[in-house]
Amino acid sequence: MQTVSDLSRFIIMDFIAFSIIFVVLNIGLDFLTSYFIKIPGLDFLFFAPWLAATKFGIYNAFILAVVLLIIHTLFHIRILFYSFTALPAQILAIFLGSFLGIGGFYPALVLYLIASSIFVAIMGGFGGRYSVFLFVNFLFNSFAFYVMTGLIK
Repeated sequence: MQTVSDLSRFIIMDFIAFSIIFVVLNIGLDFLTSYFIKIPGLDFLFFAPWLAATKFGIYNAFILAVVLLIIHTLFHIRILFYSFTALPAQILAIFLGSFLGIGGFYPALVLYLIASSIFVAIMGGFGGRYSVFLFVNFLFNSFAFYVMTGLIK
C-alpha cells in the first residue's frame, strides 16, 4: 500500500522527468533556431507549461514556464525585450490548461497566441516576422498535440 508521501514523491519525480524532457527538447530547438534554421515559433513555451498544468497543476507549470523562458531568452538574447512578453501569455495558457484540461488545447493555444500578439504589439514588435512566428507556432504546437494524443492512445 502506498502512503501519501510515497505518492507525492512519485508525482515530484514524474514532474522532474517531464520537465527535463521538455527542457532538453527546447534547448535543442533553441540551438537549431539560433544557429541553423532561422524560423521563429519553434519552441515549447506554450505546449510544455500548458501540458504541465493539465498533469501537475498550476504551480509546477509556472516553474517550468519560467525555466523554459529563461533558457529560451539566453539563446535568443537579441529579442530579449520581446521574449519576456511571453510570460503573461504562458500564465494564461497555464490557467486554461488547468481549468479546461486536454480537451481545451485549441482554445488555450488560440488565446495564448492572441495574448502574445497583444503584448508584442504593445511593445511595438508586431510585424511580418511576428506574423511568421504566429503561423509557425500554431502549426508546431498543433503537431506537438497531435504527437502527444497519438502517444496516449
